[in-house]
Amino acid sequence: MNTTSALLKQWSGAQSAVGLASRHMENMRALQEQWNGSFKSILTDLDDKYEAYRNKQYKLILNAQECQWFLDEELVDHYLEIRDIDETDFDEVAVINYITNHLDEYIHEIVNSSCYETQKRIINQSVYAYKQDYYELAIFPLFGAFDNIISRWAQGILTSPYQFQNVYIPNFRGKLKHNIVKDLEVVEVIQSMNLLKGLTIINAYIDLFDNKPSNQTKINLNSILHGSYNYDELSQNSYLKMIVLLKSALALIDVSPSELNLYLSVKEQ
Repeated sequence: MNTTSALLKQWSGAQSAVGLASRHMENMRALQEQWNGSFKSILTDLDDKYEAYRNKQYKLILNAQECQWFLDEELVDHYLEIRDIDETDFDEVAVINYITNHLDEYIHEIVNSSCYETQKRIINQSVYAYKQDYYELAIFPLFGAFDNIISRWAQGILTSPYQFQNVYIPNFRGKLKHNIVKDLEVVEVIQSMNLLKGLTIINAYIDLFDNKPSNQTKINLNSILHGSYNYDELSQNSYLKMIVLLKSALALIDVSPSELNLYLSVKEQ
């Protein structure tokens, strides 16, 4: 009887333990379901906030392009940080102040990139001229540096700066303009910031290398180099626009022409 009683007590204890464990499991499942629901809610909220912020970035970039500012991501984030997140109207003064205070950092990143390895000397001389307030002279070399980097990118040799052969692409601007999308609705559905930055650089080339400029006060390679330009319009701001563009062009390292559905023939047609 003692043995039977002991066994019954053990069995009863085991049942109690099983019941307790079962209740613990149910509690854990309930907590897990609650956590999963909360986690999904958090992820959904983060996705919504990220999408909203990304759209702010896109709109600011597009607005800035109207003033020939082709912003890099650092500038975009800084701008949205110091201003109301809902305010994407472009404030040129805020950008100029930031670039002026961070110019040496921008120059350092540009001249120390392998993309500009063969352009380093001329860019440094350009900076020297800029610091002497010779903005008109300082801006000329930067067009060549930009032309070189985007042409090499289109041919898949962006990080091979000493590969000089076949860098020239006949009718390059026309081919870019014909192939690339500029429609606002298309831009807004691009999911990658890198792709938008790549599109920004292409739009910059199309704008700056227009051989039939309608406004001689806008920065334009052909009118500036060929003398049909009001050089009094070239200012500190004009130069800073080109410096920002050179830094923004470094984003091409992370995006290929094919990712932008851009397939160019580099041969004369």
